[in-house]
Amino acid sequence: MCLIVLAWKTVPGYPLLMLSNRDEFYHRPTLAAHWWHDQSDVFAGRDQKQGGSWLGLSNRGRLAALTNYRQLDSTTYATSRGALIQNFLKAEASAASYMGSVAQAASEFAGFNLLCYDNNELYYYSNRSSLPPHALTPGIYGISNHLLDTPWPKVAKAKQKFSEALSSTNLNVNTKEPDAFLTIFNDDTPAADAQLPDTGIGLDWERQLSSIFIRGNSYGTRATTWLSLNQDGQVDFLEQSYVRGEKTHKVQETITFC
Repeated sequence: MCLIVLAWKTVPGYPLLMLSNRDEFYHRPTLAAHWWHDQSDVFAGRDQKQGGSWLGLSNRGRLAALTNYRQLDSTTYATSRGALIQNFLKAEASAASYMGSVAQAASEFAGFNLLCYDNNELYYYSNRSSLPPHALTPGIYGISNHLLDTPWPKVAKAKQKFSEALSSTNLNVNTKEPDAFLTIFNDDTPAADAQLPDTGIGLDWERQLSSIFIRGNSYGTRATTWLSLNQDGQVDFLEQSYVRGEKTHKVQETITFC
């Protein structure tokens, strides 16, 4: 997952609203969101190479999402970051307790940003930040491949578009008609060179990765996901998958937290 915007306890009747893009190399094998056969209470996409995920839910009232932290790093890590999602969804621990254990094992993983919701609190932690895990206060947040709310152009634009959509009197939060939200993350306009971060990957890659929706030759946006959690514990989930920028299949599911 490479871009997430979310509204936490800012929209009446909806504690959590989230919109995200997963960007990945096209050759990496992936399963779209589905109920897992080996964890039957988990609904998530799955990385077929390492077995983990980037965004998932459990009907036991748990939700987690992950983005990678972009940096040049030659270290070989034994554990995939996607395991952080899988492990939280099958755990019994609170988000606070789980994030504490993750922080203790931070050096075992490549750089990441992690969000965990336990049907009560929403926690954030990055193993590339000096800050400990902490519960988010109500607000609208954005994460790409740096720390929470780092104002990269794509993050700032996505947050602005998301906020405008949420405040529009013509747009219904009800995800029975969520496509208007998905279109927010279809913007493939690159940022101006003067606005680009320098993460050590070279100007061409910085340009390619600067748009909300990425259309590269070998790497790009593989899925856009929208979810809403209402005050009754019902999650409406919609995921649109892509192959080289072209729409393929769509997954839609309603999940009630126990």
